[in-house]
Amino acid sequence: MHSYTRLGRLGALILIVAAFVVTPQVAGAQTFTWVPPLGGEWMSAGSWTPAGGPPNGVGTTAIFGNVVNNPVMVTIAGGAVTVGDLDIRDLTLLSAAYSIGQPTNTITLNNGDGTGILSVNVSPTLGNMQKIPANLSVAGTFLANIQSGTVQVSGSVSASGGLIKSGNGSLICTTTNPGLTGGIAVNGGSLEVRGSDDLSMSGMGTNAVTVASGGQLVVNATGFWQPTNTLTIAGKGPTGAPQFQDAALWFKGSADYYQGPITLTGDASLRLDGAFLLRGSSNVLTLNGHEARFTGGSSASTVGEVDGVIADGSTASGSVRIDINGGNIKLSADNTYSGATLVNKGTLFIDRPASLGQALGTATDRVAVNSGGVLSMEGSGPYTVNKLLTLGGGTVICNSGNKTWTGAVTLTANSTITAEGSAGHFMLSGGINLNGNTLTLRPTFGDSIITIDTVGISGTGGLKIVPVTGQGTINLNATSTYSGTTMIQSHKVYANATQSTGTGAVTVSGGSLRGVGSVTGAVTVSSGSIFPGAPTTPGNLTLNGGVTFASSTQFQVRVVSNTSFDSATVAGSAVLGNATLSVDLSGADTNFNVGTDKLYILKMSGVSSLQTGTTFNVPNGGAVGSTSLYTFFAFYDYSPNGGVYLIPQPVPEPSLLIAVAASALGLMRLRRLL
Repeated sequence: MHSYTRLGRLGALILIVAAFVVTPQVAGAQTFTWVPPLGGEWMSAGSWTPAGGPPNGVGTTAIFGNVVNNPVMVTIAGGAVTVGDLDIRDLTLLSAAYSIGQPTNTITLNNGDGTGILSVNVSPTLGNMQKIPANLSVAGTFLANIQSGTVQVSGSVSASGGLIKSGNGSLICTTTNPGLTGGIAVNGGSLEVRGSDDLSMSGMGTNAVTVASGGQLVVNATGFWQPTNTLTIAGKGPTGAPQFQDAALWFKGSADYYQGPITLTGDASLRLDGAFLLRGSSNVLTLNGHEARFTGGSSASTVGEVDGVIADGSTASGSVRIDINGGNIKLSADNTYSGATLVNKGTLFIDRPASLGQALGTATDRVAVNSGGVLSMEGSGPYTVNKLLTLGGGTVICNSGNKTWTGAVTLTANSTITAEGSAGHFMLSGGINLNGNTLTLRPTFGDSIITIDTVGISGTGGLKIVPVTGQGTINLNATSTYSGTTMIQSHKVYANATQSTGTGAVTVSGGSLRGVGSVTGAVTVSSGSIFPGAPTTPGNLTLNGGVTFASSTQFQVRVVSNTSFDSATVAGSAVLGNATLSVDLSGADTNFNVGTDKLYILKMSGVSSLQTGTTFNVPNGGAVGSTSLYTFFAFYDYSPNGGVYLIPQPVPEPSLLIAVAASALGLMRLRRLL
């Protein structure tokens, strides 16, 4: 009996010792603070205060405080330690930083309650981040409370209860974490996960990730990476973060091909730095009635791309906002969201109408482009967009091919419409309300065309056509009622409808005013030309407000026959100003009536008449050009309903010219003899 009792006591002692070996503990869950300012060994008792260290037990706290002024290394002899809370705090010196453990070490975080804690609270202005090269193994849920500053964990993280990131600071996980299960929640600050090589390395593991309002998930591809994690974004990014760096979801790197489903439960910001969202995936970005704000940096050469569908989800009227600091984003899918698309800053590329979501023709479903924003319609086309468009100082570009915008356009600030690329032809047929602003049209190259068709331009405000690279074409094919000035500074501008240029004055300071319609306001040509007619056939252009030419300008016409030639009909005054009269006879036929044909190339209307004495650069009765059969002479009729007309006369036969020349020579000789 007595010997049995001794054996029992010995067995109990062995069990107690074994327990301490398996799970190191310190009585009372003590707190220890690091002492050496130049780094040192964790397992050395002299490295800690108070006496009784080192910290190596469930529930203990290891504090690394403000005793260093340079980066220092903390080694771990034996390779493993256990604490409840690893706490880096109060560092204020610019170069102060800790590097704790080696890649072969493991730090177990076990607080005794199913959690393990990493706490960081250092000055965010420190030049060096805190580093943990060791592996972190958490008994339960990993609580990363990074109040301020940045800590990088380059060892793997294992936690069966998932990861909860809190605080305003940043946690960076740089390697694969297959042992991290149970989900990830980013409740504040930033969590950056890195991955590469088609899932062989993933800082998120396979966890579903939720980002709360005020939190940020940074997905950084260091090599080709196709993560498929389920993401839920509950709000906007970190409060107080610099503009364009405040995304709740930030994809870094052009090798990032994110394929997992993304769901919004609040208005959220997303940043794509060259990443591809939902490429090759049937998953969608679900808005649930919220706004997806795409933001980003200033690299104009970087294009982030959303290849998957952006959908409404359970609630209609989800919207998309582009708010990028000079960068670009492309929407490449047949999106089904029903809310507005706002291009506030940066460039949005689309390659199909459905890139902009459903076309419902309502104000809720509109597209808006503000100052600093560009909507670029890509692809060879043709395609048609039927949406209301609000231009608040931004630019819409038709880049190559035929594109049509059939929705009504309203300006809330001076704005621009551009056609460019290979044979870019942009037609707007739903009407444009200037609303007191100026619309600038920019056909960039010689084969670039902008056409206003079906419904014209209205409202107060004006139209400006500005020079770019080449001489493009503007077709004004609809009646307009806008009251401001039309300024033609370049390009071929065809006024092809009644009152094509509204009711205001027209100034031509470059390029040419052409067409077969009418202009209501007074036309002043200070440089450039007036060239009536269609692109390939002659026609008449009516100028109902009169016209004034400067001496450096041109009036150009083509003559094909006595019934087919370019002309201008003018009501009001006509001041010719010694401008150059240019008559193209290259297409003239052979059937003119000598002596009876009067080809009025400028015809005064009603009681209007040419200003007395005004002429082009050709005198009255002066020749303007010849064909093989006819020479055409210009005449000025200053009476009411008069104008400028051409009369064809036959070109003399060569034999007659020789006889006339010989006669003149003989007459000269006779005069000398006399």
